[in-house]
Amino acid sequence: KGEAAEAEVTLEGKKRMKKNKGKEPFRASGSKRRLRAIVGTLNFLVVKVKDMNGLERDESPAEISDDIFGTYNDTVNLRSQFDACSYGQTVITSDKRADTPAIVYAAPGVITVDIDVDITAYTSTRHVVRDAAIAAADVKLGFQAKDHFNYVMFVLEKCYKDCGWAGYA
Repeated sequence: KGEAAEAEVTLEGKKRMKKNKGKEPFRASGSKRRLRAIVGTLNFLVVKVKDMNGLERDESPAEISDDIFGTYNDTVNLRSQFDACSYGQTVITSDKRADTPAIVYAAPGVITVDIDVDITAYTSTRHVVRDAAIAAADVKLGFQAKDHFNYVMFVLEKCYKDCGWAGYA
């Protein structure tokens, strides 16, 4: 069930949303959808996946980091769009855990993993690919990604089988 949100003004003069349990869910103007207000800082990890045949996206980890976080010069990216759509109330970060060696990251907020799965095979459902990618990411990081990051985004070359998903978070 969705949650409503109401605004409060912080000491810095910024508007901040807070959850209101038990009240009506937030609804976009004229919409019957129940939308959850996501407010605050969200820590994202992006995992670029390469399958057993070497299939992976052409973009470098630096390009992916720029597309998601605006790390370098990309001014229109996932972070900027969350910021704009939430009126500055939702912040996307690529913060890593303090005890994670910097060498693990291929670019800010992005790691690369190899999985022992053929993503083109009939048996490689989204669950098989996702589970292999999660396991590889956890091994590379040295801890479970789900325990530190609010969202883990997988970047795959293409979806070949059981494509009922565009992303996993």
